[in-house]
Amino acid sequence: MTANTASPASSGPAGSHFEGQVGAHYLLSMLTGTQPRGLPGTMIDRIELQRAAEGRALDDVIVHAHDMRGAPAVLEIQVKRSIAFTPRDPVFRAVVGQIVKASERSDFWTSRYEIAIAIARTSRKIDGAYQDVLTWARQLGDAETFMARIDRPGSANESMRTFVHTFKMHLRDARSPDDDETGWRLLRKLQILVFDFTAQGSESEELARERAIRALQPGDTQRAGNLWTTLVELAIQVAVSGGDRTRDRLIEDLRPQSFRLAGERRYASVRAALSEASLAALADIGDRIGDVMLTRHERVAAVQAARDNGRYVEIRGDAGVGKSGILKHFAEQIATESRAVVLSPGRTIPRGWIAMKAVLGFEGTARDLLTDLAVDGGAILFIDSMDFFNHEERITAVDLVREASNISGLAVIATARSDFGIEEPNWLPSDALDRLGRTEPIMICELSYAEVEEIRLADPRLAPLLAETHPARAVTRNLFRLSRLAKWPGKEPFPRTEVDMAEQWWKTADGRLDNGDHRERARLLKALAEQALAGADSMDVSDRPARAVDALVKSETLRDLGNDCVAFRHDVLR
Repeated sequence: MTANTASPASSGPAGSHFEGQVGAHYLLSMLTGTQPRGLPGTMIDRIELQRAAEGRALDDVIVHAHDMRGAPAVLEIQVKRSIAFTPRDPVFRAVVGQIVKASERSDFWTSRYEIAIAIARTSRKIDGAYQDVLTWARQLGDAETFMARIDRPGSANESMRTFVHTFKMHLRDARSPDDDETGWRLLRKLQILVFDFTAQGSESEELARERAIRALQPGDTQRAGNLWTTLVELAIQVAVSGGDRTRDRLIEDLRPQSFRLAGERRYASVRAALSEASLAALADIGDRIGDVMLTRHERVAAVQAARDNGRYVEIRGDAGVGKSGILKHFAEQIATESRAVVLSPGRTIPRGWIAMKAVLGFEGTARDLLTDLAVDGGAILFIDSMDFFNHEERITAVDLVREASNISGLAVIATARSDFGIEEPNWLPSDALDRLGRTEPIMICELSYAEVEEIRLADPRLAPLLAETHPARAVTRNLFRLSRLAKWPGKEPFPRTEVDMAEQWWKTADGRLDNGDHRERARLLKALAEQALAGADSMDVSDRPARAVDALVKSETLRDLGNDCVAFRHDVLR
């Protein structure tokens, strides 16, 4: 130990109950064999606490794990009960300095090496602007695009710009390069993890106790509270000495308490299957107009504000206004910490939870699965395009929503047409929605002035389409139709109305007339339309020419559901 390195006993979390609770959260994840929050898709091998003396810069909790291929992964966490992330906040300045030191490790850039700040208290800026910045950094493929979006009026708000510029300022203070490339690369690895252990009626603690129940054999579950308390005390004790624990060593520590442990619950394969299905559902959702990905931060902020008032949030709007894109934003944000569950028409396992668990090969209950996801940060169930769920898909969604309503902190975000729940009642169970707490629906209309300006600035080629005097203004202010017009052949006259667009789509079968597969594309569209009018949501195309199917999938008229099954990609087309 060098002269400048304090011992764990003097610098660690002795007496800090919050740090002990965060450490206990990861010990419990290791004990039950569940994936660590912040490292989805991995299994924990070892947990270290207060390891500054061993060269860990963010030293409060270090999670060592491996993915399904055996590749190593690390998550370093600095636990801060309170942090403001503002330019004058000395805590944020110090943490950025620690991030710089972590980045100097030889394995930091060459392996899956994540860094996180665990906090007890959140705010609208943390939940909104700051998390959005970190999501953008991960989604966008280069520093230039990221910084252009941050600096562009209408794309990012002032809180987002201040956060990024403050982060770069603190990099400079830590004698690190503070160029756009360095800032972007570090922000891509950073997570802000909220654990509300210090709050009255803590949801994090309630979910941890739920997981503790599943760590014990059925006859011993009444001791779940005792197990959680023991893990918190053990985390504090291990941190004082700068120690570590493997699962076997942890079980030895618990043996004197005579806990009857249930053994590992290997949910990894089930989580992977859910993640694959959810990613496919999200891939169906277009969120670009030409080369522009619209940020829609005003709409996102409205959803975030609604979540303060209830756990059931419905995003409504006419076809093509971008409802699903907003849902996608939140699902992708959650996916950094945990697996997301996204239900959509054609991609939802039908006939209820019992059928779903059989397909997944899951041995527990719906509550087991949803609680396991929620405790690791996946605390939202997403239901996209509720208008188009068939009867059997609705049964599965109903079962999951009903169970979600009984789990503290678990929310539901859904999208639907403007008149959903008005002409006919919402098909989700009313009692479950009451338990969740209904909010006023978030209504999405045509593009706002700020959104139009954002698109014009991001891609000047689209500016003529968005002119107030454009003859097709009625369709260019609709996101879906605008995205198709952005790809319109230069020699073709622009349609002025939605009817014109529909006629053009039918006439060309969404492709060139002189292509050899035009007739087959047209036949396929006609057959699919007849299926849709008869109430079917998808169609078997195993007997159709592959070239025509592939062409319509490529043009984004159809989405490929797998097993030679397709459906219309968007409800505007349907």
